[in-house]
Amino acid sequence: MTNVYLPKPFPQCPFCWGCNGNHKKSYPSKQIALEQAAVSERKRDCRLHVYPCRWQSLVYHLTKSRPEIPPNYQGGYGEETYPIGSEKIEKIKWDFDSGIRNIDRLCNIDGEVVLNWHVLETCNFACKYCYAEWGNVPPLNRESSKQLLEEIAQLGKSLGKPIRLSFAGGEPLLDPYLGFKIETACDLGLSVSLITNGYDLSEEFMRTHARRLDVIGISIDSFDDTANQEIGRAMDTELLSVKDLKAVLKLGKEINNDLKVKVNTVVNRYNWKQDMRKEIADFGVDKWKILRVLGSTAKSKLEEILDAQFKGFCERHKNVVNVRDVKIEDNSLMKHSYLMINPGGCFFSNSETKFEKQEDYLYSESILKVGIFKALEQISFDDKSYQGRY
Repeated sequence: MTNVYLPKPFPQCPFCWGCNGNHKKSYPSKQIALEQAAVSERKRDCRLHVYPCRWQSLVYHLTKSRPEIPPNYQGGYGEETYPIGSEKIEKIKWDFDSGIRNIDRLCNIDGEVVLNWHVLETCNFACKYCYAEWGNVPPLNRESSKQLLEEIAQLGKSLGKPIRLSFAGGEPLLDPYLGFKIETACDLGLSVSLITNGYDLSEEFMRTHARRLDVIGISIDSFDDTANQEIGRAMDTELLSVKDLKAVLKLGKEINNDLKVKVNTVVNRYNWKQDMRKEIADFGVDKWKILRVLGSTAKSKLEEILDAQFKGFCERHKNVVNVRDVKIEDNSLMKHSYLMINPGGCFFSNSETKFEKQEDYLYSESILKVGIFKALEQISFDDKSYQGRY
């Protein structure tokens, strides 16, 4: 069987194996790469997120340890070969093609970079299609939250781009540390969004936090009580009061004239026949996002709808009076186009490769443990699909 030869490294390079200073950088500047080398505290480890000297470093990325050094070798870390077509080489190639350039992909994005932090799994509703399943990981405390937010802020500084952080769930208003997280994010220079079902959105919350928010997203799938009960958008039998919600949102806009309100609607098997144009027009939103239910977990797969059903709903609602921006997201546009962080501080994305054994999601290591730059390279992200959503 033919082997792939991983060349013997040169000892001159202080940051990696074998580039001898002639690296093909995957960072926008040498300074950013140097900063990340310092962050990693392992300047001689050629990890793929710092000076990726490609094949010389792949053995490290594969095994998570350095190759053994031959006893008579006087520099570097020795030589390694793996058979072409082996599971190890295929895994290496997949990682290289899908993950190594995420930082470059973010550099290609025009305008702000949006991250979604799902701060907890707990919710007061029980939507049947919900994909928020991470093993009931508790929300991060103040200390860990501050560390994670500082990592996110550092990403923005390194990219030279503004970061907007969306707090989502579960239901983020149930997070006892949400107020601290919003305040800390703003203090670090991040823009802040909140994605909520609106049930616990109160005047007190608005008076305290409206000035710090750029966007509030409200999840509304229907204005019909029976449909909301069937979907699971209810607190036991108690439904969201649209009248009360409108009053709270009006207060928020009075406090913060720049506050934008959007509605997210997931088209599912209980609402795809409905006509929501009048109610959405009366709601007074700046943006309406229409999403197709995504079967990313075993539970949500049961709620999927046909192409024709989703298309019919979208055709019916593509022009709504008083709504400047109507966005439609089918499943193909949603996959790998979000930068999502779970309650424990790990990036996650849909898993679609034979190398990933998680049934539902591909997870990075914890950002708190390895830093945001290394964690970012461990998930799938498509910048073109991302920009297609904005």
